[in-house]
Amino acid sequence: MKLKDYPDVLTVKQLAQVLGVGKNTAYELLQNNEIKHRRIGTRYLIPKQCVIDFLRPERYNGNCNGGAVPVQERRAK
Repeated sequence: MKLKDYPDVLTVKQLAQVLGVGKNTAYELLQNNEIKHRRIGTRYLIPKQCVIDFLRPERYNGNCNGGAVPVQERRAK
């Protein structure tokens, strides 16, 4: 399934599918604020645009990652 086929707001299960990782890794990315999200009650809601920004850190515009440092910069430190 292509990313365009997913809804505009993803669940953790859908995020894991998109990234090809397990649910625990998807939760870890959210809890570490590497992917911007909203938490409503016990549910995590992840805007698709924030997933795209996470996957393309060179196009990072600051709107979704809440000031998170792109992957390349974290590794360089």
